[in-house]
Amino acid sequence: EKVVEVEKVVEVEKVVEVEKVVEVEKVVEVDRLVPEIIPIPIFLASDIDHEVEMAKATKYYQAFNTKVDEIIKNQKDN
Repeated sequence: EKVVEVEKVVEVEKVVEVEKVVEVEKVVEVDRLVPEIIPIPIFLASDIDHEVEMAKATKYYQAFNTKVDEIIKNQKDN
């Protein structure tokens, strides 16, 4: 018996599949904003002070309308 050292070249091919998720952010340009009246129902419980709740809602929507008016004004200026 005889011991012989032999070099053996072995190629290993490993296929790795990777799923790649690409997020695309789409920007839509708006030509102009147009104010529109949108009725918003306000539901109130029967056992609360309706005038106080309506005053809160009115204050909130007035602030909201002011912001929208500023945006529309800036849109017109540009």
